[in-house]
Amino acid sequence: MPGGYGGYLASMRRVAEYVAVARPSPEQLQSWMRDALSITAGSAYSRWRSLCRAGLLTESHGVSSISAACDTWRRTENPAPLIAEIHRNIRFVGEFLVLLDAPLSTGQLLHMANERYRMGWQSQAQLSYRRGWLQSAGLMTAESYSDTLTRTEAGSAIVEELAIEPPLA
Repeated sequence: MPGGYGGYLASMRRVAEYVAVARPSPEQLQSWMRDALSITAGSAYSRWRSLCRAGLLTESHGVSSISAACDTWRRTENPAPLIAEIHRNIRFVGEFLVLLDAPLSTGQLLHMANERYRMGWQSQAQLSYRRGWLQSAGLMTAESYSDTLTRTEAGSAIVEELAIEPPLA
């Protein structure tokens, strides 16, 4: 989502508010995203698909809707339902937080994701996607002078609520 690691939820709020009110078709939503988020058509499509895969948006009979978890977050501003929904639909979200029981660099986290969870990632791109949601929700922080990631107290609390997959290796 646009806005950097700290801006995912702000961008998602704009999308959720628009979808809740306008109930656009996927094409209308992508057009709106291009304009409102200042992104290309390809990026709008990619983000729309990502939000659908994450369980935050749905499409039925040509109409886009926000999921129940997204609506709960939109109304309460509590990111827990949103992160829980993403965790249910995307591998290695809660597990990302579990591994941050001690501060780690993104390189170390990538190695552990591949070694323990067999993610098969060659770059940090997939970590960056997950980091954006988690950092924006206040569940982790990154030290400004390095790439060291640390779980927050809120991150530790949500780990207790999520169904965490055990390591495969």
